[in-house]
Amino acid sequence: MQKTIVGIIIICLLVIGVAGQTFAYSFTDTIDKWGPLQVDAVPIVQGVPLIYTHDLTQEVNFAAGDYVTNAHLILDFTNDIPDLEVGIFGSLFTENVKVAFDGHSWIEVGEVDNGVYSVAVDIATINDNGKVDVTIGVYNNSTHSATAWLDESTLTGNANAKAVPEPATLMLFGCGLIGLAGWRLRKTS
Repeated sequence: MQKTIVGIIIICLLVIGVAGQTFAYSFTDTIDKWGPLQVDAVPIVQGVPLIYTHDLTQEVNFAAGDYVTNAHLILDFTNDIPDLEVGIFGSLFTENVKVAFDGHSWIEVGEVDNGVYSVAVDIATINDNGKVDVTIGVYNNSTHSATAWLDESTLTGNANAKAVPEPATLMLFGCGLIGLAGWRLRKTS
């Protein structure tokens, strides 16, 4: 009888241990339509940064205790005018891009052309409120006039969630264990 009770306790502890484990999953939030007109690409002009927000509250269940473990912002630029080197004037039509998250310091992306560029995101603010405010600036130090066109912005990464079974499932499992214990006790008596 004591072996049966010890066995039931061990099984319950294993089930509770599995219920407390976390599992990882991926998330993606894409913005590919811009402004009230929902245009496909938006211009970013020197001196007028583009500001927008990625909201992950639909992709990550922060209310249940899920949390982001890593994130990257993937920027897809389009409509680039070919760069032109002009002697002492430097580079015409080059556009250097910098990104800031939640009003923090700038992160240099560098000179961009048509293509996709990735920037690591500090996850602290995402885990605080489920959102990240993105500011993208563009500049050309030679001409002091630059424009880049952003086609798509994607925030992607991984999150952890706790695997918590339903209370009814645990109650059913517990009743089954009690039934097995009673059957075992009756059989040995």
